[in-house]
Amino acid sequence: MLLSAVALVLLPLTFAMQPFDSKLIAANRMSIHLTDAASGNCSAHVEDSPWLIKDVISLQAHPGSKNVSSTFTFSFEDINAGLELKTNCAFALPRGSNASIADDRYHLCTGGDVRFKYDGQLLQVSRWYQDPCLGPPPYDSAIAHGRATLNLTKSQAPYGELATQTKVQIPISSLS
Repeated sequence: MLLSAVALVLLPLTFAMQPFDSKLIAANRMSIHLTDAASGNCSAHVEDSPWLIKDVISLQAHPGSKNVSSTFTFSFEDINAGLELKTNCAFALPRGSNASIADDRYHLCTGGDVRFKYDGQLLQVSRWYQDPCLGPPPYDSAIAHGRATLNLTKSQAPYGELATQTKVQIPISSLS
């Protein structure tokens, strides 16, 4: 019994501190089986399938524009069993700010469990989730991280530069 309690505390810490290799996970369909003292059995949810990012739209308003705001938007979908989630992500700069949307700061998506940052090429996404099989509170949550380089199709518009991408998959690169 003591061994089970120690495993519940130490095993999640061990996995939380180890980066996951997304190729290894995808190839081996890695799963983690832990024992939950309350129910007697538990299988932790694992982020092993890439996230789907759809309808990426970036609008960089012309410098000094007083009528148009620079924006960056996309929809996020996690298809991993037990972790399914769809949400929208966006941020906008104040009108006339002359700042770049490639600001390299994290922004929260709708609902608050997903956040992202975009540096002009690389989109980095983090997703928080809770799973009692990971351990007792406060060890019952994890943050999955992924990133992908966007290949946006750019065009000039009367109000600025419009860039779009229909979809991109973001593999999970680490778990903390």
